[in-house]
Amino acid sequence: MCTVIFHPTDTGYALGMNRDESKRRRAANRPSKLLRNGTLRLQPLDPAGGSWIAVNEFGLSIALLNWYPKVVGRRTAGRISRGLLVDALASGHSLGDAMDQLSLLVSDRFAAFRMLAIDPQSKQVEERRWDERQLHPVAHGWAPNYWASSGFDEPEAQRVRRLTYQSRLSELDATRPGDWIRKLLASHIPERGPFSICMHRNDAQTVSATEIQWHGTRVEMAYHDGPPCLGQEWTLHTLRG
Repeated sequence: MCTVIFHPTDTGYALGMNRDESKRRRAANRPSKLLRNGTLRLQPLDPAGGSWIAVNEFGLSIALLNWYPKVVGRRTAGRISRGLLVDALASGHSLGDAMDQLSLLVSDRFAAFRMLAIDPQSKQVEERRWDERQLHPVAHGWAPNYWASSGFDEPEAQRVRRLTYQSRLSELDATRPGDWIRKLLASHIPERGPFSICMHRNDAQTVSATEIQWHGTRVEMAYHDGPPCLGQEWTLHTLRG
């Protein structure tokens, strides 16, 4: 259950992501600067293993969303955390590296997911959808975009959140896309509940928000621990620049 917002800029791109989880799930660790397989990256860390979003020194961002096709639930025993895939893909120098690694690692031990890879060097946005049988490639242009997943009426959540996203595009200041993304991630339009981008249910809610900016020579990750509607300070983490 997540929402991802992407916006290209003159010098790179901005990317925002809300993470929606059960209220019973253990809190994640704030972003850390890590060196894995010779590549520097920034990513928050899930106690269950891996992460749901990461950006590396080459500007490559990886983001993971749940996916709820009809085949979900075919296998329950021996599942592996999907966050481990983000951890592995974030060492890639390019989108091609990341997608090749995904093809090698994916198996029926992973529940269904949608994996996004954003590469500013080639100006490509690629998505891979895993339905627990095969990967389905989906190419996206280098243009503003939005993705959402929800375990509570996913089609309706996608429809409502897309309308919210589209209705706020006119407010975007191209010189400050990060501010616009953060505001959108905290949105309760049309009302505070299961379909708002900042999601709230009795059993689950948006537990954190992440915003990435790649400026060509500088990588920044801002992180909000807790629902972004609460208005606490975002912590800023810089990879280089």
